[in-house]
Amino acid sequence: MLPGSKPRQAMSPPSLITLGGPDSAAWIINDRGQIAGESFTSFTANPSSGVPTIDPFFWDPNERKMIDLGGLGGTFGAPVFINGRGQVVGVSNPPGDTTEHPFIWSKSEGLRDLGTLGGTFGHPDSINDAGEVVGYATILGDQAGHAFLWRNGKMTDLGTLGTDPQSESVSINSQGQVAGETFTDDGIDLRGFLWENGGSPVDLNTLIVPGSITYVAAASVHPFHDLDGSRTPRFLRGGCIARGTLGGSYLGPRVSAHRLGFHPPECNFR
Repeated sequence: MLPGSKPRQAMSPPSLITLGGPDSAAWIINDRGQIAGESFTSFTANPSSGVPTIDPFFWDPNERKMIDLGGLGGTFGAPVFINGRGQVVGVSNPPGDTTEHPFIWSKSEGLRDLGTLGGTFGHPDSINDAGEVVGYATILGDQAGHAFLWRNGKMTDLGTLGTDPQSESVSINSQGQVAGETFTDDGIDLRGFLWENGGSPVDLNTLIVPGSITYVAAASVHPFHDLDGSRTPRFLRGGCIARGTLGGSYLGPRVSAHRLGFHPPECNFR
């Protein structure tokens, strides 16, 4: 210890252990230090899955304990995102473990099933600080899935672009602008879109300068203030950042949530 310096107080380690089972993982942290993750809840394997039940958890640095978020009746659940207010969105299996639904959780209201667009499957991709959720859910018959926006307790189908068979909304900013993409039934990305103000999705390819590169899909949208004070949406996707005529820089690859393991091609800005 240096002369004149004060001794440092020892800090106890955070109480991030498990929810009663053999293992846990912390996946997401917000600016308040609140963490969301998943954990086994016991050492007893379920006959249907062969492993113990896995539940999502929430941890607050002020309380320093893991809170089991529960589930929708199945044996698996996991977080996807946490906003600045400590609201968590994720997926949870209903009874039978044959599908998954999106959920939202808050400390004051607990866990809530967001439902689907008429089908049996869905998952969230993001939530903003207003508690608005975006993601992907199947329509009636499960023949396709569409981008959704969940706001004020209601899930809205944002549709798709033209005849593109499927769509997904992957990010929502503080202004309620939604960025997403359309894709084929085989998971091949087609076009990126912007949705805002209750209108129809706008194809980002229609917003570029003729003769420039084709913009495929968007992963997030952020309203930046330009030097003149105007607000310009900027889109991040697949490791690429684009603004205006799509001049940008490479950031790194992204795995699309609606098809785990599929790595979209890297952008090739010239």
